[in-house]
This record gives sequence, structure tokens and C-alpha cells, in this order.
Amino acid sequence: MQQSTNYNFNLPEATDFADIADLSANWEDVDEIIHNHEVSALASENGVHGTRLYNNKLQIKNGNDWEDAQACDVATLIKAGIVKPDGVTIYIDADGTIHARQGRYLPSVSLGTSYTAELKADITSGKFEKTFTGGYLTINDRIYDLAHPNYLKHCGDTECTTNHFMVVPRTPLVNGTMNSTHVTTGGYPGSDFKTGNNSNTALAQAKAIIEADFGAENILHYREYFETAVTDGRPSGGAWADAYIELMNERMVYGNPVFTVANDGTHIPTIYTTSKTQLELFAKRPDLICCRANWWLRDPVSAAYFACVGSDGLANYDNAGGSNGIRPVFAIC
Repeated sequence: MQQSTNYNFNLPEATDFADIADLSANWEDVDEIIHNHEVSALASENGVHGTRLYNNKLQIKNGNDWEDAQACDVATLIKAGIVKPDGVTIYIDADGTIHARQGRYLPSVSLGTSYTAELKADITSGKFEKTFTGGYLTINDRIYDLAHPNYLKHCGDTECTTNHFMVVPRTPLVNGTMNSTHVTTGGYPGSDFKTGNNSNTALAQAKAIIEADFGAENILHYREYFETAVTDGRPSGGAWADAYIELMNERMVYGNPVFTVANDGTHIPTIYTTSKTQLELFAKRPDLICCRANWWLRDPVSAAYFACVGSDGLANYDNAGGSNGIRPVFAIC
């Protein structure tokens, strides 16, 4: 029995008996060749050349040789379009063998050191091909994690129609207090932190840092419903307001209220909010919630306390006059 010139297919002679194993081997080879061709074509379309899948291993061209990719090449897979970071996590063994696991750890992938025109175009178009949850930017030694695409779209008393990506800094940018005294009377909008009263400039400092890193023109202004009054520790009033760079609430971080008051069948608290679901980043990477620093959330939980995240990972709260980290959320567009 002979073999074909290019791909070594089995070529039985006219006098040979038909062997099912030989025929099956041919089809296995055909299947692999077609699959590898499709992967290479996809990589080329996405601007990554010299990448192929061979024997279920990712290989990268090095001169005239093909070398098996190592575990650090997850970014190459994503950029090549071979992998979409949508909940299917890809692991690459030391020998380059690829394994896909559903619902496992979301890898962190660097997207560079600046918010480039290319990334902006990907977000504003709503394609989200080059930007994805798990991607991060390192700007001026600060890490910013992409947290959720189009989280706010179609929300607001004025509808949000702009494509965007929610972003959170990996660690607090500055420290500050919510109020000069231990009260939550005006809620988050009426706090010294939000209004800048009593020389509290923490929010202004955080805004200045983010605007310098991303450009104010690239940060979305949107509408949010905030609690504007707190009576006996329970939100008692609220209103739509302009939002820009803000503290997160418990739902965005944990996916549910922890210390925030809830409807008990008698009192219906004013806790309406468009930020009502957990950010995808924290759902898939709960390890990024704890950054070994205390940081504020915007929920009033009593007459004296606002919610916060503890440095030890605890869902926590602190006196409004206490000092904690400022880790705001914002949307780039």
C-alpha cells in the first residue's frame, strides 16, 4: 500500500483488501487538516500570523520552525480569535496541548498601557472583539480591569444608548471619608464625599487620576437613581441624577445586598437603582473583590454606617466618618 505525496493518505493497491482502519485513518487526517486550515485562516483574519493548531497544540512560527506555545500564550489565542473569553477558559499545558473548561477561572489578559484608538473603536462599535471582561490596562503603574460590557445600556430616565465598557481600578486610588461625622442622613448624593464639603476632596482626586489616565472625553456620563435621604437608617427618598465616576454598590460587587436594608413587607425602602446586577468581572473573578485594602461602597446601611469591602475579604460596613479606600467604577466609551 502506498501513501499520497502531500498528506500521506493511505492508498490501497488494486490487489489489496479494503481495511476499515486505513479508511478511518484517512478521514481522521482530512478532519485535522481542514480544522487546522480553518484556525489558521481565522488567525490571519484577526491580524495574527504565524499561528497554527497542530495535533491539538497551538504552535507559533519562530523563523522557519514551528514551536509549541506555552501557558503564557493565552493572550495570543484570544487575539487570534481562536478563543473568545466568554466563560470558556482555555488552559495550555507546558507542551502546548489545549484544554477548554466551561465556567472556570477567567484569565487576566493585558490590553496594553493606554486606552488606544483601536480599543475605543472596538467599544464604540459595540463589537467587543478586542475588549473583554478579564482584559486590563496598566496606565501610569495603575491597573484597570474591564468589568462589564454595556452594563448601563437602555437604562436611565434618559436612555443610555452609547456602547461602553465598565472599568474598575484593581486597587483604591486614594483614601477618604464619607462624612465628617458618623451620619448617613443625605445618603450617598448628600455625603461630604460626593459634594466635596468639609474639605473632602477624595472623589475629586480620584476623578482627576482617571481623567488623566483615560481622557475625560472617553468617560461616559449617564443617569442613575440614587437614595437622597435616609431616615432611621433606612433609605427614604431618591431621585434621578447625573452620574460619571461613582462608588459601586453592594449589588455590583456581590450580586446581592448584604447589609443594605430590604423590603420587610411593611416598609418599602427607596433603593431603586439601575446598578442592580453583579459586574461580570466579580462574578467570574471574585478574588478581585478583595485587594487587601478597605474600600467604600455607596450604600447606607444604618443611621451611622455605609457599606464597604474589608481588607480581609469580608463584606463589611464602617462609620461614615471613617477613612477607607476609593475604588470607583466608570464607563469608557
